[in-house]
Amino acid sequence: MSGLHLLELIRPRTLLLSIAVMLPGNAMAAAYGAFSALTFALMLLTTIGLQSLSNIANDYGDGIRGTDEHRSGPRRLVASGILGVSTAKHIMMVCAILTLLSGALLIAISVQSWAQALDFMVLGIIAILAAIGYTVGRYAYGYYGLGEVAVFLFFGLLAVCGSYYLQTAHYSAPVWLIAIGCGLLAATVLHINNLRDIETDHSSGKHTIAVCLGWQLARWQQLFMMTIALLCYACYAIITNYWFSLLWLLALPLIIKHLRIILRAKQPAIVGKELKAIVQINLWINALFALGHLFV
Repeated sequence: MSGLHLLELIRPRTLLLSIAVMLPGNAMAAAYGAFSALTFALMLLTTIGLQSLSNIANDYGDGIRGTDEHRSGPRRLVASGILGVSTAKHIMMVCAILTLLSGALLIAISVQSWAQALDFMVLGIIAILAAIGYTVGRYAYGYYGLGEVAVFLFFGLLAVCGSYYLQTAHYSAPVWLIAIGCGLLAATVLHINNLRDIETDHSSGKHTIAVCLGWQLARWQQLFMMTIALLCYACYAIITNYWFSLLWLLALPLIIKHLRIILRAKQPAIVGKELKAIVQINLWINALFALGHLFV
């Protein structure tokens, strides 16, 4: 397999989301006066590993189930026969091991007790299993409408609260608001992906939230998740008086444009073209939120 095929397998353009979800927790920690560049770098490496693992597992899992045989989006390597099943499985396992090692190193340099280390190691193993279990296995939860829930938990609550704790060694109530908002925003990325694939997922028996809600309601679900997420970011500024954290409001034109396209779309293919836009929106919101903490 060529290097280009490997890049295609891990879907590099979606990896910006891994960077986006790491910014809020670390920015709030820096504003508190606790920040380690090495810890931040290992967080990024581990989160990128988790998302790459999820992407690889998604290609592998949907490929062996036949879900991607007639998809309208970018090609998938296992389903198209470009990549053998055993090769994809081996790559997935290697990625899982590397991610586990990165996470173990992160824990080793960041936590202050064996009990904390054990807690985070258990969470890390669960995150790795969740990345694989989205579409792999008899009870792959992505086929039962739980994909967005998993993204919310691991790319929201765990990413934000976990990164803040690893930097500061304590929790703060307002951080949970941003964790919820960040998780909902991250879930909108998967939701766009599932809206794009709603027809093929329905025909192949993959019951995503988009399939369960149907075309009309699923598009409004995007508006609902984004609205609640942005309210969380706004409430954080009100509660903490960190008004510069509202710099994310500069991204409102992009948000409005995105939602207008989604709500007016007549075909899943049109929604699919917004995948790049929603990843960039996640990055802009969280980057501007983080930038605002430099003025605290």
